[in-house]
Amino acid sequence: MRKFKVVLVSALMLLATATGIFLLVAGHAKRKLRITNPAPGRMVDVGGYRLHIYCVGHGTPTVLFEAGMNDFSLHWSSVQTLVAQKLRACVYDRAGFGWSETGHSATLENRIADLEQLIERTEIAKNGLILVGHSYGGLMVRGFASRHPEQITGLVLVDSAHEDQFRRLPFMTALAHNTADSFRSLRWLVDSGIMALSLEQIPDRGLPVDLAIQYRALLASTASLQTAADETDAAPLSFDWARGKNMALPRTIRLTVISRGRPDQMPGLSDSDNLLLEDEWNKLQASLTSLVPNARSIMATKSRHYIQLDEPALVYSAILEISAK
Repeated sequence: MRKFKVVLVSALMLLATATGIFLLVAGHAKRKLRITNPAPGRMVDVGGYRLHIYCVGHGTPTVLFEAGMNDFSLHWSSVQTLVAQKLRACVYDRAGFGWSETGHSATLENRIADLEQLIERTEIAKNGLILVGHSYGGLMVRGFASRHPEQITGLVLVDSAHEDQFRRLPFMTALAHNTADSFRSLRWLVDSGIMALSLEQIPDRGLPVDLAIQYRALLASTASLQTAADETDAAPLSFDWARGKNMALPRTIRLTVISRGRPDQMPGLSDSDNLLLEDEWNKLQASLTSLVPNARSIMATKSRHYIQLDEPALVYSAILEISAK
């Protein structure tokens, strides 16, 4: 019996040692990812924490891109490169995503406040702005434009979210909370560094190969997963907040609404709920074009939700058209 206990203790000590070594290796891999993937832009203090913004190109007006829910600047890289041939093109990361530091709670109200501070402190709105928002980002840029119309030249909404979608589709609330729980359950893989050792397991989100590598590296070495959980969890209340605000746009603003032309299945929903979602989404897209007179509507016939990845040239053309008016 005593011999068995000695063997058991030895085995446990070996296991503890092996686990410790593994976690040291994982932690080193995580730190290496941060070192080998530095921020391409600059960090701007917005009141106690810093946001990453990256601008390229020259010309006026400046174009500022807002990513969709749980996304960050990398998702705009293809369009940014095209726009930079003619205009100044800026992408940034919301607090807690990409290269930005974690900030206040990830509500829509706080996100818009951060955007206000970023624009004010970088002075990129001197010659007006074209704001381009994808999905959740579309709701954000509408919120900003309604509060600061004097700073805006035009808006391009890319398969934009709408403040009524949770009201019209009640099952989306449970989906948001379940998705947030899934993100939280993966957080320990990031904190321990284990995710840094298995980057190939992270979905590429449809990004080109070079960007997918960087996206995976950031997801495995930053607070992005926890932030994704917080932003997703806050979505139902954030959209209710937006519905209670006057997000009216000035009648003279230049507005283009680009909508997906191919159905996009939402994981976690039944076939019938996905059909209902698609139908309501199309109706809400149509309602966005009634926000101002003479708004232009474009159907991205080759695209699902990520139009900026599927048809970047289409988004680029819409931006140039608004800048030339």
